Amino acid sequence: MKQKKAMHALYKLEQAIIALVKENRQIVSLANDFDSYWREKDRE
Repeated sequence: MKQKKAMHALYKLEQAIIALVKENRQIVSLANDFDSYWREKDRE
């Protein structure tokens, strides 16, 4: 029974980590877009 609970907790942790990685990729993408936008603005 303890092993089953531990496996369930690990699965939930894994899913949470996957969600965080996806969010982090979106943040990096948005930061790059922001940076590109302001670089273009500086050239004008």
